[in-house]
Amino acid sequence: MTTDQPCIDLELSGGIATVVINNPRRRNCFTPEMFDQLFEAAQKIAGDETLRVAVLRGAGDKAFSAGMDIDSMSVTDAYLDNFRSGEKRMNRATEAVAALEVPVIAGLRGACMGGGVQVAVAADFRLAADDLNFAVPAITLGVMYPLPPIEQLVRMAGPAAVKKLMIEGGTFDAANALALGFVEEVTPAASFDRRLNEMAATIAGHPTIVAQSYKKIIDNIADGENAANEPIRQAVEKSGVLAEMIGPVAKARKAARANREGHK
Repeated sequence: MTTDQPCIDLELSGGIATVVINNPRRRNCFTPEMFDQLFEAAQKIAGDETLRVAVLRGAGDKAFSAGMDIDSMSVTDAYLDNFRSGEKRMNRATEAVAALEVPVIAGLRGACMGGGVQVAVAADFRLAADDLNFAVPAITLGVMYPLPPIEQLVRMAGPAAVKKLMIEGGTFDAANALALGFVEEVTPAASFDRRLNEMAATIAGHPTIVAQSYKKIIDNIADGENAANEPIRQAVEKSGVLAEMIGPVAKARKAARANREGHK
């Protein structure tokens, strides 16, 4: 759905939460109010135990998000205060996305730049269409990018790739973004929606406690915080999900084997 008013849309269906960055006239740039709405959407997702996966995407097919709408904050003499306030709201929103227990997929079409990159790296997976344009042009504006997304980018792609992104300040196409480690998969633009939906449905079809526990364990390992991992693994074993998933399969195999033996 697209509207004339910039907003964040939240759609819930079949255990999947779809968050749509809806400002297509401005290549889905974020206004400060949209960051507040993204924070609220993340809170709603966090509070809904029926959800199994979340998807972030832009409205239309031209952009995931071209970043922060600088024009919405720089029309008065208080532009610096406005910018800092907008950045604070952006950080709060992306931290809420990163903190979600459910796996999060960012579906990237067209422009993914500046603040849009910060939103994308708050997700667990980045699926890119082959029309992706990926950039962080903060250096050209004299802007220091927030630390959390820089830290996440370094974890994802390594310091050399992030120096190229942040200091050279160029725009990377999908192939280069994949090669440098900024996205995990590239798919043709013509089949982007199908692949994004397929990926979300696959994750939603897995046992929720197992998917969320893998996310916690892997994030803990990446952060060097391994002490909590064994209790997380044991909690899954004690949850009964193994018997729930394997039990019917074992019974079906036993019945099939008995049926085969009965026909010998």
